[in-house]
Amino acid sequence: VSLLPGVTEIVAMLGLGDVLVGVSPHCDRPGFVEELPRVAVLPVDYEALIALEPDLILTDRTLHGGEVLEMRRRGFAVLPLESSRSLGHLATSVDLLAQLWGTAEALATAREFREDLLAAERAAAPTADERPSRVLLVAGTDPLYALGPGSLLDDMVRACGGINLACDLGRASGPFASELVPERQADWILYSGGGFPEILRQRWATVPAVRADRIASVEGDAFVRAGPGTPDALRRLARVLHGEVPPNLLGDGR
Repeated sequence: VSLLPGVTEIVAMLGLGDVLVGVSPHCDRPGFVEELPRVAVLPVDYEALIALEPDLILTDRTLHGGEVLEMRRRGFAVLPLESSRSLGHLATSVDLLAQLWGTAEALATAREFREDLLAAERAAAPTADERPSRVLLVAGTDPLYALGPGSLLDDMVRACGGINLACDLGRASGPFASELVPERQADWILYSGGGFPEILRQRWATVPAVRADRIASVEGDAFVRAGPGTPDALRRLARVLHGEVPPNLLGDGR
């Protein structure tokens, strides 16, 4: 059973889709998972898990850490991955799943994925004379929540040579003081969780990102799911942050 959409996509990418007997309600790709039984998360539906009798539960330590001990206490075998923490953790998680099943297809696909991810990181790196962009990653606006170290987007921004304005947050996400945004002079604002409120545009009118309309949505699955789409998402993010394409192209896959 996979309790995370990105992990479900990784399992399918590795050619292991037939091992899945259940997925979370948020898993929607590839198409065949629509036919699989659903297991609610946060809180976990233990009755559904008992009925499915899984040999292994795949989850994410960062997102479901509080549930891992309880699942184990109830006798389930759990593999808590850390794919959502960084690009390196994502590659390691793909390798781990491939090695766990050990099929030739899975191992070859994992190698190809790691090579593609490394190529995307190389392509995303800034030039030697490029000034680092100051980036605010907004996870929610009422109240203001930011993404910090330990989040995939934070690592993607750093791979592009950017500086996360919430680098001192001390965790993957948390409350962020609105008055710090004008003080830290964001060059870019990347947001998820709905549209960007007009009231914040007005409140942050002096911020370079607002003045230059460098505000872009990172709501697409490739940015919030650590999985097969991450290398392409990193390439797209780099082209936007480096000024190669306008911000409105960030979310459309071009």
